Amino acid sequence: MEQRKIPFVIRPRALGNAILVLVIGVLGLVMAHHPMLFSGFRRIQTDLRDTRLIHYLLEHGYLWVCGIPEHRTFWNPPIFYPVSNTAAYSDLLLSVGPVYWLWRAGGASPDLALAGWMISMSAVNYAAALVLFRKGLGFTWLPSASAGFLVAFGAPRVNQISHQQLLPCFYVLMTVFALARLFGGNPQRFWERGGLWLLAVLGGVLQFYSGFYLAWFLMLGIGFAVAAAILLPPCRTVFLEVVQRDLWVILTAGLVGVLLLLPLLNHYLPVARYLARRQYLPMYYAFNPHLWSWFHVGGNHWLWGWTAGREPFRTLGYPPEHLLGFGFITPLAGAAGLYFCRERPICRLAAAVTLSMWLATTFLPGKAIALVASGVAYYCLACLFREFNGPRERAFGLASVLALLVLVSFPNIYLQILTLSALMLCSLELVRTRGRPECQVVPGIALGLFCLKLFSFDVLLIGVCLAAPAAALIAYYWVGRRRDVGLGAVLLVVFFTAVTTILDSPNVYLGALAASSSALLVSAPRRLRPPAWLSVRALIVAMVLVVWFYDQDSLWLSFYNKIPGGIGIRAVGRIVLILLIPAALGLAALVQSLEQKQWTLAAWIVVLVCMLEQGVTTESFDAAANRATIAGVARQVTPGREAFYYRPWPNPGWNTYHLDAMWASLVTGVPTINGYSGYNPPGWDGFFAVDAQSTLDPRDVLAQWERAHGLPPERIQSIGLDRTCEGPQQTRHRPDGVEDERLATGE
Repeated sequence: MEQRKIPFVIRPRALGNAILVLVIGVLGLVMAHHPMLFSGFRRIQTDLRDTRLIHYLLEHGYLWVCGIPEHRTFWNPPIFYPVSNTAAYSDLLLSVGPVYWLWRAGGASPDLALAGWMISMSAVNYAAALVLFRKGLGFTWLPSASAGFLVAFGAPRVNQISHQQLLPCFYVLMTVFALARLFGGNPQRFWERGGLWLLAVLGGVLQFYSGFYLAWFLMLGIGFAVAAAILLPPCRTVFLEVVQRDLWVILTAGLVGVLLLLPLLNHYLPVARYLARRQYLPMYYAFNPHLWSWFHVGGNHWLWGWTAGREPFRTLGYPPEHLLGFGFITPLAGAAGLYFCRERPICRLAAAVTLSMWLATTFLPGKAIALVASGVAYYCLACLFREFNGPRERAFGLASVLALLVLVSFPNIYLQILTLSALMLCSLELVRTRGRPECQVVPGIALGLFCLKLFSFDVLLIGVCLAAPAAALIAYYWVGRRRDVGLGAVLLVVFFTAVTTILDSPNVYLGALAASSSALLVSAPRRLRPPAWLSVRALIVAMVLVVWFYDQDSLWLSFYNKIPGGIGIRAVGRIVLILLIPAALGLAALVQSLEQKQWTLAAWIVVLVCMLEQGVTTESFDAAANRATIAGVARQVTPGREAFYYRPWPNPGWNTYHLDAMWASLVTGVPTINGYSGYNPPGWDGFFAVDAQSTLDPRDVLAQWERAHGLPPERIQSIGLDRTCEGPQQTRHRPDGVEDERLATGE
């Protein structure tokens, strides 16, 4: 019997979903890249500084693939000549470069290829985010599309588009997708789990080969997520089960990732060791986010641009690195979604990670936080001593205090007061439990350890020597009260040691006395005391906050140089590009919740308002004018020279003319001593100094560089170094006064 063929039918619902996703994606591309699209690509986003650096690196990668002799080694682009390994001074863009290479191989000019690459990266970001929220997290199409829009076209990402290395985030989304499937989808087959773990690792590796910032933030986010998963009961069971089940797979995939990263590490680590000695702290401080930085959208925002010229946004530090906001309604929508869907472990985890990373990277009122946290610690400690039926919790609380005190160095007046308060409470506990030796073990041990931490051992020994004879004599005649005599002697030694040790700090005594007394009085009513287990947890958290925020306002600035790779993160506020993912999760959760309640109109209003809040018009530059400037510099370069150095007069700005020279080097094939990157090589600071000190002659700096690197002066061409010559020709003068050649000036 002939089998009847069933025609392929497109379901109306599927077609509608496809149109929805496509329309939102196209709208996002137009909103993010309209300066290029509406100009017919005559203008390129965004400026003549970092944009041209990233473009140079992409073009260098293309020329390396094409086998051009001057670019035959990927790690040695011909800048900062003759220094090698200069690619390690910036992001590699190696794993995202093939898209640019395809544009160039298809006949596109460098400018058009850059524009096409940026639009392609945004499109792939949107597609990857759509897959994450639809297939990885199980949302329906409208929530997934709205979340994908926020991740790919959010205002922080558009405001940071001048740093194009931060644009591609689909490898980060690949890792998050794999982890979401592993911990949420619970795949049963071994090969499927192995593939997902490998996909998660490959996403991180490829992101490192794309750009360092997002890869490092991804690792930091995973670290925070692991800590939160262990601490949150709804997540702990699933996390431990998956890790225990797939431990060997995780280790194997991790080993593969390390092996793939070895070439990168071999080139980056020598640069990192050099940079560790050259940290410029004022830059880290200027770039560190403030509270209002997370709501700052800049003057070019479509809705809220008028806020940029008003307080508190007007007085923020370096403006480009403080444009971290994505509106005022969108953050509220994301937070509401995470709260309303808090029964989902992924929402709790996202909220915990977001809050932790925000606290870790923001300038906060450290003194006020430490003061409030210390008050909470005093109160919780007093509550534990009020719990007569909770010796285990009291012992655990004292052990936690002791453990933290061992790790912390004084002076920290809040911890000193806490230690003295604990010492007083232990003394009161010993008096209260006299006659019951079994109840005095824990407070007695704690009392001794607190004394060893707070006081000098020599002073303690003097106190013992003074009190012991009198105590022995009294105990000899008062046989029936020997235990009380011994306890009194111990307390007398503690009091003597405390008075003699902190004699010049009466505020510590008064603070400890006031803290312990007030805490005991406030915690006296049973209804005002939290459960013992809650007091222990609150005590630990409060003490950690006291340690972290005492005499400091930013956790990041306090600990960044102790975290591997942290010295390479100068603008930590860019972490908002990772935090867009949990914000998008909250938005998707809110929209889906509204849809499930049949509030479709409300869901669409939320989506459209949040999309509109991402509207930003970025800067752009004239591509033709830029090419003409580069061609003018290239015409001055003499073919066949070993290298050249270019510094025009008048000076258009150090980053501008260095990038002009780098692009002229691409055009002519002659290496350049000029350079502009994330960092500069040893000994190159003089070329920065000539722009900061008007009395410094750039010819002397160039001669010093030539001597340091063994470059023959007659093989190095200098362009534009004579400030006194105003005619069409200028002469290069050597330090010895010999005129060696005539050089044509540029524009």
